[in-house]
Amino acid sequence: MLIIATISLTEGGIPMSIPNGENISREQRAQYTWGRSPAHSIYSGSWSNAYEARSEGAYTVISEQYDYAEAINTAYMRLEDPVLIKRQMLYLKPGIWILADSFRGKGEHTYSRYFNFPDQKVAIQNNGLSTLHTSDNLRIQPLEDIEIQLSDAWWSPEYNLKNL
Repeated sequence: MLIIATISLTEGGIPMSIPNGENISREQRAQYTWGRSPAHSIYSGSWSNAYEARSEGAYTVISEQYDYAEAINTAYMRLEDPVLIKRQMLYLKPGIWILADSFRGKGEHTYSRYFNFPDQKVAIQNNGLSTLHTSDNLRIQPLEDIEIQLSDAWWSPEYNLKNL
């Protein structure tokens, strides 16, 4: 599975959002990826893929006021109705992240975005997600009204460790 960017957010030593360990399993719910069948890369063996998804057009800017990164995911260009996906991330220092995904294709497509949290201290509030720690919380606020669901899933705080 191709991940343009994996972000683990922590504040004061508290994990706010973490990858769920796509290095353990090829499931479709890795942090900050797009969920759509078929999977990004086509698995053919322990150390190889029959089709390897790639990123291209990576661009970054690092400054004292902000960091910016963008890249294009080519995973779905092999489909009968191809889709080109671009992710842009802007970090306004010291504490605001903006993620923007854009899609270019001919047909109509649906995508899902998964955010993984290490504990139950998260709630749906005002059409967004908020962590519920005593301080330094994370707020994920979509720009449009969307369907949001919370569900239990496994996660991995480090390589080859699967927590439920």
